[in-house]
Amino acid sequence: MPKTLLALERRLNEALTIYLPRAMRRRKWEVAIDWHLDPYYGQPYRSRNEIYHSQSKQGTTKFHAYATACIVEYGRRYTLALKWVRRREPMIRVLTRLLTRIRTIGLKIRCLVIDRAFFNVPVMAFLQQEDLPLPEPVVQ
Repeated sequence: MPKTLLALERRLNEALTIYLPRAMRRRKWEVAIDWHLDPYYGQPYRSRNEIYHSQSKQGTTKFHAYATACIVEYGRRYTLALKWVRRREPMIRVLTRLLTRIRTIGLKIRCLVIDRAFFNVPVMAFLQQEDLPLPEPVVQ
């Protein structure tokens, strides 16, 4: 088991794409970016940065937070990247790291579908700057 969360994140990202078919790199994909908050009721294990604070949900304001990048093909969801979100980490940094990972593995992005947690003015400005089509928020 890796000793740090960053090392664990790196190994998980490698495992998610190690058997990615080369054919997937030939076309452009619709990429879905999701935001995940898992309620946490304890104290941080090593650092206060492990716990993300947000609006109250399920009796707590403390969460383990992460974001994922996925594609959906023929009704199957393929998670290609994940990013652990630290306390007070800007959304743009989270999005940048996910997009960098997607591009590093050689996938081309046709458009993004983003979780509504990412739907704010700084993120939209960033996406315009990156020359990506502005997405519609996903409402669950």
